[in-house]
Amino acid sequence: MNLLNRVKVTIIHEGCWTNLPSLRDIYTINYNVYPEKGYLRSRIIVPKGLRKEVLKMKNYDSIKKINHIHSVDSTILVDFLNTYKDSIAGYLYDNEVLFLGNMIGNGKETWDFITTKNKVNEIINGLSSMGKIVDVKIKDCPRLIPQLSSSQLKVLRYALSNGYLDYPRIMDAEELAKKLNISKITFLYHLRAAERKLIEFYLDYLDDELQ
Repeated sequence: MNLLNRVKVTIIHEGCWTNLPSLRDIYTINYNVYPEKGYLRSRIIVPKGLRKEVLKMKNYDSIKKINHIHSVDSTILVDFLNTYKDSIAGYLYDNEVLFLGNMIGNGKETWDFITTKNKVNEIINGLSSMGKIVDVKIKDCPRLIPQLSSSQLKVLRYALSNGYLDYPRIMDAEELAKKLNISKITFLYHLRAAERKLIEFYLDYLDDELQ
């Protein structure tokens, strides 16, 4: 039974620097929380053309300090300290979610995270008290890896290590089946089942990333 949900919440965080309407295509690549010190450290990637807009962050009380601003090709890396209290990152940290990503643009923040199903409503209700929720997407979280049976794993390993997946094939299905002491039909059955699980898992992952 799957007990996890992947949640994407888009929210207008009132009074936060993320409300600047000119900001767009900003991604949080990392953040560290220090609740005992009252702040969190964030690192974001910003399009280079928004450098002047980024400097406006200093005008917000929630920004304690901008540590560094570095130009990297067509982007800017901004390293800054943000107050922990009333921050969405701090709230999600307190609720022990698994952070997947954060995007900022057009005055809105989109947070992507994994949490247990029984905490989803509680977390969303808490976020609604911090700003206006524009959109919520909830879906079952896929297993971190596809679950292959022992027979499927064995057949897949043999197929890979003995050149069955090469082009041209070094060894055919009948030869591999003999090595495994099973019929050709059984070999192909387990191999196709393993391939199907892996392909479905990968395509589901791509669909999630493109949404």
